[in-house]
Amino acid sequence: MRAARHHPPASNYRCISVLAATVLFVSSSGSSAAQAPAACVPSFTPVPPTRRLVSDYLNQGLESLPFVYPTHTLLEEPRNSRAGQVEYSMLVYKKDRTVESATIEGAAAYGNRAWDFTATCPTAVVADSVATTIARIADLASRERGQCWSRVTPAHGSGACQQQRTRVLNVWRTSGNYEALVEIVDGVIARGAGTLRRDDVLDLLGTQRLDRDYPNSRRDGFLVWVSDRSGTTANRLVVQFDSRGIVRTFYWVSE
Repeated sequence: MRAARHHPPASNYRCISVLAATVLFVSSSGSSAAQAPAACVPSFTPVPPTRRLVSDYLNQGLESLPFVYPTHTLLEEPRNSRAGQVEYSMLVYKKDRTVESATIEGAAAYGNRAWDFTATCPTAVVADSVATTIARIADLASRERGQCWSRVTPAHGSGACQQQRTRVLNVWRTSGNYEALVEIVDGVIARGAGTLRRDDVLDLLGTQRLDRDYPNSRRDGFLVWVSDRSGTTANRLVVQFDSRGIVRTFYWVSE
């Protein structure tokens, strides 16, 4: 499998560092014998997408917090941030400065899909829980892509999914766009290992971006496609086939 591509932006790491310092202070005052709880996982609820959902969620939350929880402590408020391809805003706060738990809540949007998310976590693991939340937000994009490519669901609609697949395939075939290739791999090739044939993959990805001269590719039974991604990062897709011409595995390599 290819390495994970989505990483929280630097601003999120700074956010987590600040929270980690708070956690260290709180933890040091407690019993050293107590076992640290595990990071909590947020729950996501689909909501109707609106143009300003992500920023409006944060604005409304900041306005209402002083009235709902007058003695709250605000720990962090990432605004219009990105986790991979997903936009989100988040509030991290304690409902009262004396409680030993923190609330993580916010909104995320990807394409024409949107979610509210929330988690209530022990203060001792709030930094890890924020990191877990950001990772789960980033995963929303690949989950949505996979659903649209693998089957038509009522949430997406056949027309929307067909337009998405057609658009992505056209972008890949005309420009070799890396993100388009990633979406095709996530949606089709990753799910088709063990069943997809060599001809199926050639029909899907085409031959325009095929690197026919990649060392040992003919001898060892694999094909290599080159994306438009430059630099030292992995920009080439390698699809390996078994003796029957069935996809066995795939991975990403640098130039």
